[in-house]
Amino acid sequence: MESDAHKEWLASWHPRPIEERTFAPASVAPWICPECAGPATIGVRVGGLVNVRCEADGTWYAVAPFSFNQQELLVTAPRPPQMNPEARLWFLHTAATVMLNAARGTFLVIELQGHPCEYAIIDRASGHELGLQIGSREWDCAHCGNRPIPEEAADKLTSLGFAPAGPRVNAWRQNLPSSSRDFAILLERSFLAAYEPPLDFELALYASRLDDYTRLVSALS
Repeated sequence: MESDAHKEWLASWHPRPIEERTFAPASVAPWICPECAGPATIGVRVGGLVNVRCEADGTWYAVAPFSFNQQELLVTAPRPPQMNPEARLWFLHTAATVMLNAARGTFLVIELQGHPCEYAIIDRASGHELGLQIGSREWDCAHCGNRPIPEEAADKLTSLGFAPAGPRVNAWRQNLPSSSRDFAILLERSFLAAYEPPLDFELALYASRLDDYTRLVSALS
């Protein structure tokens, strides 16, 4: 049952501006799209695998060891998008550790691999404490359209302390765990509640700052 304080907070909650709910490929890393030469987002995955994604032209792949200046990109993913649950929790623990110690203005996108509308955003926006968003799938995605998360999923997120999702509004909460382990568990539970993925679902991490990207790569190597 919700506490009176929680109900009061939900009643007074207002979504942040849309600009704070998106991530710009140009902000993340030293790569360009091989098709349009525009900025490409770099996504870190387990096993030394990296996504190179252009919002207009799709995703390429690189496998460690690689050089950002010389690596030949792969058109086809070198393995299926699967992840051992124990490895996934370690992966999320690393993401939580990076963000609990991140500077103001930092954000990290955790994406369900192969599902660009199914993601979490952890952000430390200026003037706000650390926040967590879970994608609502109602952003008029060019690839997926609108596929709102089911009412049952929304209820599960509410039980995890999230304010409701809606059109162009993600489910969102503050008051996040200060322990990396507890934060990682919350992240996994949030993905399971919102999207009901298979047990071996894989995640990719997209950092907004080059130093955070470097920290992720170092921690996961």
